[in-house]
Amino acid sequence: MTKNAARLNAKEEDERREALAVIAGDLGLDASALRIESLIESRPAVFYDMPDGTTRSACSLDSECWREALAKGAAVRAIRQAKAH
Repeated sequence: MTKNAARLNAKEEDERREALAVIAGDLGLDASALRIESLIESRPAVFYDMPDGTTRSACSLDSECWREALAKGAAVRAIRQAKAH
């Protein structure tokens, strides 16, 4: 893997973590409670477990919900960076 590819992968992973944090906040959960899985082939989605053992889907990674979470995460990052400077 090239350095550029590694940077892109790291950036994508950071964006995913930020989006998961946004979704978790909206659900009133800790971000560690969420996970991305493909229960249907080629259809990754965000899932979380309920205290009663049931699993729920928060959103699909190709949904408007996911795109909004990515955008909110990017906004939070930009604000954090602006405050740091």
